[in-house]
Amino acid sequence: QSWHHPLRQPVEALALALAPRTALGLARIATSPTAPLVYIAAGGDELGLWDLEHGRCHQVLRVIGSGEPESASYEVPAALGEFHSESSPPHLTTSLTRRLRIEELAVPPPRASGCRAVLPSFSGPVLTGGSDKHLRYWDAKSPEQSY
Repeated sequence: QSWHHPLRQPVEALALALAPRTALGLARIATSPTAPLVYIAAGGDELGLWDLEHGRCHQVLRVIGSGEPESASYEVPAALGEFHSESSPPHLTTSLTRRLRIEELAVPPPRASGCRAVLPSFSGPVLTGGSDKHLRYWDAKSPEQSY
């Protein structure tokens, strides 16, 4: 089954959550003990912890902007949406692309700023690296230890 991010942002980085659920700060959240948990960086300077079995977001670790109050309200994405392909048959797309010489005009859109690398640990904290040239240490169980 395929999923898309609720904000339809491209996935910039992902990694399996390696630590036990209690070390991830999920002790009070009802999760399936066997559901695979994955960190997904998609859009902005944030990292979500997703339950891929149910398509639910359990945690969002995000950088608070300099002008934003620490208590800035933020809505946690509810669920991953199912992906439905709407592409044309390959033979039509290929011949049309060749005739219109689209490949000469195609320039990839600029990448949005955000997290580019995710390194989870077996003890819970996560290291991230982003387009802002910062390395960050996230500890969801003890957020005051994050920097």
